[in-house]
Amino acid sequence: RVFDPDCKDDGPECVVPYLRWAQVSQDNSSKQTGSSIFDFEGDGQAEVVYADECFVRIYEGKTGEVLFSAYRYSGTWYENVVIADPDRDQNTEILVGSNSHAKACDLIDPIHPGTRCEDHAGCPSGSCVEGFCRCTSNEQCPSDTHCVAPLAGTPGAGNVCRAYHPPDEIHPGLRVLRDHLDRWASSRSVWNQHAYSVTNINDDGSVPRTSEWASNMLDPELNNFRQNVQGDVGSEAFPDITGRADNLACIQHDGAAYLRATVCNRGNRAVGAALPATFYAGDPADGHVLCTSYTDGPVPVGGCLDVSCRITEDVEGEISMVVNDDGQGGRTTVECNSENNSDTARIALCHYGPG
Repeated sequence: RVFDPDCKDDGPECVVPYLRWAQVSQDNSSKQTGSSIFDFEGDGQAEVVYADECFVRIYEGKTGEVLFSAYRYSGTWYENVVIADPDRDQNTEILVGSNSHAKACDLIDPIHPGTRCEDHAGCPSGSCVEGFCRCTSNEQCPSDTHCVAPLAGTPGAGNVCRAYHPPDEIHPGLRVLRDHLDRWASSRSVWNQHAYSVTNINDDGSVPRTSEWASNMLDPELNNFRQNVQGDVGSEAFPDITGRADNLACIQHDGAAYLRATVCNRGNRAVGAALPATFYAGDPADGHVLCTSYTDGPVPVGGCLDVSCRITEDVEGEISMVVNDDGQGGRTTVECNSENNSDTARIALCHYGPG
């Protein structure tokens, strides 16, 4: 429930007096859970993040509509979701814990309407209808979602990708969740304690003296609790990923062969780790995938990283490299220019096996 003192009358934007909105949740264990806050879209309107026994969700701050959902397992204790940029890639992530005290959960989140999109390029299936990714199979959905019928009242036609809860898998520990296209606004890399209020910890992790501790509620840009600050990079900044095949090389190592090239970022925002780059024999349109590589860390603005992957066939002649491409038409980030993602080079015979 989200309470609002401005809801003095039972108006159209309020459920009842003083209650802005309410959503169902499942917490039959501790009943001690709480919410966190962040402006994921960088539009000045904060969203609410809350995790129950089965799912962690992002709710639209004014209406309570579910914007994002992912599975978890928890016989809840005193716990809250952490929102930060732990790998400092200028993309905010959600950190949520799970434990081995599993509870019975719905296979599909009963209040998640589906994966959101702005255009066809934002969906693995290439189909965005009325703001939701449409699908015909699970393979056309982001990870941790399944292709199922939409909730009643969802606009548009066709199945959607809704959060899926694996029935027989328990993964205790900490999960770090990201938007499947890294569209969330940037934030701090720090969230130091349960009662996080921004001013109680410095950016370098040092703790200020009590006498130097600025009051959060007296800062007009803060006056919040358990809400992380916006980062230096706004949601309107995008990376520009490019591939460089001028240094394309065949690397022989331990009886195997690898293709190596370079991924660069010419944009205004860093790119998170595990960005895919796929090597094709000849024209990528022919679909002859040789292998797919992934960056082993963030690619900063103006920076480059070498990538490599193992081939399973002899390679010779023209090789194309396409970045932000997982070899199946999928991508992992939005960018300002997707027309400069490929490069081509010729290579002498690269034998994939020993001998």
